[in-house]
Amino acid sequence: MNFLDIVPHPLLPARWLCLALTFATACSGSPADNASTSEAQAGKLCPSGSAAQDECPSEAERPSASALIDDLEDGNGSIPMTDGRNGSWWTAGDDTAGATMVPIADQIATPETIEGGRCDSKRAMHVTGQGYLDWGSLLGMDLLYGTRTDGTSGDLPYDASAYTGVEFWARIGDTSTDRVRFAVSDVNNEPYGGVCTDNDEVNVQCYDAFSSYLVGLGPDWRHYRIAFASLTQRHFGFPASAAATNALFTVQFNFEPGAIFDFWVDDVAFY
Repeated sequence: MNFLDIVPHPLLPARWLCLALTFATACSGSPADNASTSEAQAGKLCPSGSAAQDECPSEAERPSASALIDDLEDGNGSIPMTDGRNGSWWTAGDDTAGATMVPIADQIATPETIEGGRCDSKRAMHVTGQGYLDWGSLLGMDLLYGTRTDGTSGDLPYDASAYTGVEFWARIGDTSTDRVRFAVSDVNNEPYGGVCTDNDEVNVQCYDAFSSYLVGLGPDWRHYRIAFASLTQRHFGFPASAAATNALFTVQFNFEPGAIFDFWVDDVAFY
């Protein structure tokens, strides 16, 4: 079977993230070569909308209802309120003059129709852009959003310690960079966590989240399974031994400064 960060959210505090990940193969077939010791192998390409049904994931291979973060089929920018989660998708970019992004940076993002579909999936999150020359840009989602102890609204920590990692489907457009980093931010690298500091002081500053590049991205859909334990920091901020999965804040897909990006992601879930 074949398969494949200063962040000004309209309701969220500013954050930024330069990100690092590994993903285990989830599609059958020959894996791709490792890009580094911190990056796992990719499976074979996943089916397009024209693929036969027996090439699509079986019911047993689909995430459970409680593990599914968002399949995006509802067409809105909010993630389903399941298993205590309550958040939304958003985009963000640095302040480079003339830079562009769709969906518009600093606003809630909504999914787009997949031309031809992908198996029984009709919608996915799609972001395009270019011209960000400082820290870059990103597509992200909150796992839990609400009122904090100080009375302000913003991200709150979400307990994902029952899970091993995150899985999703992804692809890029023909002219897009393939340098995309997946990351999860947590209590140790978000300012509200109270552990790091929101300044430029080395070894204590925030936003050094656990992350890594997505290996094997191309114009065909590919399925990724990324274990929390395989992620690493970039070692510019507050150091931690591992991602604090009992207090995650966001899931993010980051694009480097100067990148031209055309990125799709679908069916995001814990596993």
